[in-house]
Amino acid sequence: MRPEPGIPGFAGGGQFNSRQLEAIRQATRALPAILDRGLGVRLGHTMVVSRRVHAVSPAEPSEVQVLVDGDAGRIFYRRQRTGEVIHVDVFHQVAQVDHRRVARSLLKAVDRYWRDFAWVEGAHLAPGSRRLADYVDLQTGTGGGRLSGSLAYGRKESLRRAHLNHVHLALKVDEAHLPVLFYLGAAVEREVVSQGYEIRKVERLRPVEGGPGGGSDFSPYGSYSDSLLQRRDTSPVDQQVKRQVQLQTAMDLADDLGSVGELQDLLESFQGDPGWQSLQNRLKRFPTPGQWVERLEAQGLVVSDRREYRLTEEGSRLYQFIRTNRREIELHFRNMLRRLFLSASDLGRRDRLHREGDRRPGHHGAAPVPSGAWVPSLAVPETLVAASCRRLREGGPRLCREDLRAYHRRAQEKIDICLLIDASASMAGSRLRAARYLAEHLLLASRDRVAVICFQEREATVYVPFTRNYGCVEAGIRRIRPLGLTPLAHGLIGALEYVAASRVRNPLILLITDGIPTVPKWSMNSLADAVEAARQVAGRGIRFACVGLEPNRRFLEELTREGRGTLHVVEEIEREALVDIARREKKARAT
Repeated sequence: MRPEPGIPGFAGGGQFNSRQLEAIRQATRALPAILDRGLGVRLGHTMVVSRRVHAVSPAEPSEVQVLVDGDAGRIFYRRQRTGEVIHVDVFHQVAQVDHRRVARSLLKAVDRYWRDFAWVEGAHLAPGSRRLADYVDLQTGTGGGRLSGSLAYGRKESLRRAHLNHVHLALKVDEAHLPVLFYLGAAVEREVVSQGYEIRKVERLRPVEGGPGGGSDFSPYGSYSDSLLQRRDTSPVDQQVKRQVQLQTAMDLADDLGSVGELQDLLESFQGDPGWQSLQNRLKRFPTPGQWVERLEAQGLVVSDRREYRLTEEGSRLYQFIRTNRREIELHFRNMLRRLFLSASDLGRRDRLHREGDRRPGHHGAAPVPSGAWVPSLAVPETLVAASCRRLREGGPRLCREDLRAYHRRAQEKIDICLLIDASASMAGSRLRAARYLAEHLLLASRDRVAVICFQEREATVYVPFTRNYGCVEAGIRRIRPLGLTPLAHGLIGALEYVAASRVRNPLILLITDGIPTVPKWSMNSLADAVEAARQVAGRGIRFACVGLEPNRRFLEELTREGRGTLHVVEEIEREALVDIARREKKARAT
């Protein structure tokens, strides 16, 4: 069955009017009593809410079983007290629902909740929606993690397989914030439908026993993540868990800032209890400093007192942990960058290619080995097949020299990639962070050399020369600060001159921009100058590719046409999209 997305009786898909808001408020008044009794409740057609673990029987897919003796907080997070975690499942057809897209919809829903329910009496209102999102965990058939985190967790096969028929949420909120459940449920239903899948109606709930010790298998749900819902105690085991939480918190913040070094510098800015003006001066080199202060306050790492800011006890512990274990954190951070964008399909393809030796990456098919030649990579299956065929035809020994078959390695051509990044003011925030991530990821996940050139105001600057040194790349991109206008012609010519003057192999200029040029170079027409610069790039035979936004498509099409390049139009400049585009461009260049 495919019911309409959204909570029944609350049309509008999460955009609730005043009458509906009051109805939500009335409906959530009865929720605490139901949840405290260990029962489940169905909100809408597809969403089940309880403080217990839910299960679906394959024989009765429309029936959801609520394990009355299976506290969600204890089972999922090893919490000692019961009833602290709310468990939400939204059911759909068997499918790999993209958890990152779901997370974006949920964050928007949380923001909408804050706007609608800021007037709720008794609600502890944080400065923004971040704090509530910190205590919401997500899992689908593609992955998951903390809603405000990197969402790079939940990749274990058993965990993904267990969530192919539902979107799982776990959250810890005050009773005053229970209305947010309606917003979260409506957002998940709309997102599942927008991805082309059906939501599935839950016909009935049935309380059953089967918690720990009752025969139910919860091993598929065991997985390390960045959740803040984990139990934190002082036993040796829990001290290790606490250390893992500190490590993950550091990695999440470094993930948003761009490096572990920048995170350490950010926390150092709060040493000495600076006042607001002093703090502003210290944070000038960080993007969106006001948002970072709010973020650290929301996570309980920073507190303000009479307009002075200082690290909390937890913030001080995190700062000391980073100073003491910086090399270890950086190692974890680099490994995360290597793996972050590997999708399940990529992993499956790699496994399949590993099993099929004659089609491994970097190899052509197997071929006979010339007499007296060295065997570079013996193709065992092909050798045995050739020996068997010879014996059937001619007889003779089981194996001889003429039966040998070897894989012929294909030389994979390296590429020198010049990232040409728009560093104008409009790129501040997540867009510039995504471009910086691309530079780090390309260096860590390939054998190519990378250079970074940024254009802003009236000039283009080489921040990173062609290199394979990660430290050089990290130090260079840390100096990038978004500022001013968009001199695209200056950027293209600057990249062209730098590439032409460098000893490069198979160069690729990859332009990343969110706007259209606003500064001319030769005439009074900034657009015409940018197109002329693209023609000069094409004239030098350098491969050119451009990533831009939909509103600028018409101009970008002309730019790439004259530059004989390729255009990739995206809804938003995000790191996953950039990595995918870079992979496609590298593959096209290599062939």
